[in-house]
Amino acid sequence: YKPANSNEAFTIDLDELEKQIQDDHRSNLYPFLIIANVGSVDTAVKRKEDLSKTFCNEYAAYSCHIDDSDVNFAELSLEQTREMRGLRVWLPLKLLGSNTFASCLKEKLDLIQYLHGELEQIPGIVIISKPVLSILTFRHIPIILRHLFEKEQRVIQNANVESQLLAHNTQLLSSINSRGRVLLHSTKLYLNHDDQEAVMVIRIIVLSYLTHRTQVDQCINDIRASCMEMDTQTASHM
Repeated sequence: YKPANSNEAFTIDLDELEKQIQDDHRSNLYPFLIIANVGSVDTAVKRKEDLSKTFCNEYAAYSCHIDDSDVNFAELSLEQTREMRGLRVWLPLKLLGSNTFASCLKEKLDLIQYLHGELEQIPGIVIISKPVLSILTFRHIPIILRHLFEKEQRVIQNANVESQLLAHNTQLLSSINSRGRVLLHSTKLYLNHDDQEAVMVIRIIVLSYLTHRTQVDQCINDIRASCMEMDTQTASHM
């Protein structure tokens, strides 16, 4: 305990700390309790030997022996000079189990296949790259240019046509995102392995754990509505 705006030394009420550690609700179900934040985060644990069994390495070349009465934090915690990337994977797996992650991944793979099928039904949409894991790309061909792609859709036209397609799909992407329900991005891809230049395409990634069928349907509806609006505008100027 340390009073606010005080120069007094930081003290710990061990009896109160013991109660809080034992109380799952007050410690938020974690096996430790954060007790201080003065420049860094300190933790309190009930059994020092648990940390020692987890992190101590008797054969580490950089270890040095100290008395049992002293505390060597290198043997009681993660090594401090690298990011805890492994822990970010290990802890959720321990808490949630591998089946939870497998189910989540399967859902995203199913959603991208569903989205792919729906996009193919929208007039003017050309799928540039079919779903790979949970990513696909597409571009939209305006009515005025579709006759050029009747034989082959995944082909680069002359510079003038590609310039129109770039402007059209840039505007389409802006229209989709301006609705505020999804956020798509653009990228550049070679349509064929022997192409000299890459073209702008719109990319969809179904990845977030918050993305479900509802969000994918919103994405499809926004893409469809934006394409219809732009086709209507183009037709009115023909």
